[in-house]
Amino acid sequence: MLAQTVLFDGFDPLDALGPYEVLFAGGRLFTEGELTVELVSAEGAREVPSGTPPLALRATGRLSPEWADLIVLPGAAPGSGVSR
Repeated sequence: MLAQTVLFDGFDPLDALGPYEVLFAGGRLFTEGELTVELVSAEGAREVPSGTPPLALRATGRLSPEWADLIVLPGAAPGSGVSR
């Protein structure tokens, strides 16, 4: 199973990292590695600035809806200029 968390300029860090941590830990503890979790962006691998400067996270790949079993789309951080 593949879970992808989508990062975009202005994402809310807690919305992205909370589900990532839960899925990652669950994958390791309960699925014996059958659940893979990735941080991705529509553009592919890049540093993605959050809506809480100066925090940024590294997307390691491109969003692949045709391959992902679960897509997590975090909200935008308040005041980031991104509309919800």
